[in-house]
Amino acid sequence: MGIKLFMKIPHLLSAGLVVLGTIGLGIYYAKDGVNLMPQKLPIVTTVEKEYPPATPTKEKSHTAEVANAASAAPAVVPEKTINTQEDYDKLYNSPVETIWERWRELMDNSMIDQTLATSALAQKLRQSNGEAIYAEAAEMLRNTSLSASQRAQVVNLLGEASTVGALEVLAQLLKETNDDTLRYAIAEAIGRGPSGLSEWELTAHPEFSPILESLWQQLEPESHLTNALAARIAHEGAPTGIQLLLDQFDGNKTIDSLAESNDPQTLAALNAMKEIRNPQALPLLKKTFQTQPQESAAFVASGTALSWMGNVEATKTLLNWARQAPDDAAEYAQQWIGSAAGRDPDSSMFLKKALAQNNTFRSGQVKKGVQLVMSER
Repeated sequence: MGIKLFMKIPHLLSAGLVVLGTIGLGIYYAKDGVNLMPQKLPIVTTVEKEYPPATPTKEKSHTAEVANAASAAPAVVPEKTINTQEDYDKLYNSPVETIWERWRELMDNSMIDQTLATSALAQKLRQSNGEAIYAEAAEMLRNTSLSASQRAQVVNLLGEASTVGALEVLAQLLKETNDDTLRYAIAEAIGRGPSGLSEWELTAHPEFSPILESLWQQLEPESHLTNALAARIAHEGAPTGIQLLLDQFDGNKTIDSLAESNDPQTLAALNAMKEIRNPQALPLLKKTFQTQPQESAAFVASGTALSWMGNVEATKTLLNWARQAPDDAAEYAQQWIGSAAGRDPDSSMFLKKALAQNNTFRSGQVKKGVQLVMSER
């Protein structure tokens, strides 16, 4: 699977990446003759083009000289096109208001121009007070004279920025509009979040959770929107948001009863458990896992979340449970221990060391399942 690359462009260009061609929304790159996987973000490098010299003549009028010089000169690139790394750097180093104006100019330009401008503006919005820009973006989304494509670009920008102000605009539009196309685009943007690999983009932001939780509680359940909200709430990992998801499993609900009920919010919450990474959610997940009966949906949901966290403490919780688990828990034990070991090298090392020191289990079936899955690591 290719790695998503977003805007550390100077490093990519200095590494010698050159555009070979485009396929769909991706661009293929090559470095030192080796083809790389298509990436989500198009990167543009300068391509030198040779232009033929003007044909010399012995006698030319001033008008002819001008005409020949014009025909021999390279074609002028429109000022609003982002053609080189220098163009991008100049745009990124501009005031955020200037980038916003350029972004609006580039709305009907190529996808490459739009993507680069969106990345520059999204990063600057995270560093500044973009209140005026958010207000203008909201008006653009309410402007039905804009095409669906143009409004989708605004939604994408706000989703990439993923600031409190950007999410507030998207949340308000969800409450106002009945436009199914716009609602779908907003749900996509909220669920996806920022697409980059910077420290900010890879960090959970529980400060976003109140906006997401409010939408979860206020809006009528829709399959696509509900799945997007649940995934984003889980990703940000605020304890209040995780509790909101776990509340879907209250009562005597079992996994079988969840499937039969076909409730969009409950099913979305269950699927979202695999998205939780924020360590702030660990105490709540451990408490739920350790206090709920094994047949309950809350137990299965919290166990699944712990196995996907990529966290040694979460894995330790699972192993301690597995040592005391009965025979009929063998399938869960094998699945969860295998998932934890396979997703996180530190968890895998912990499990190998712990099992080498103490291989005692209450259930022979659970022990066999855990040994089997660990023998594959």
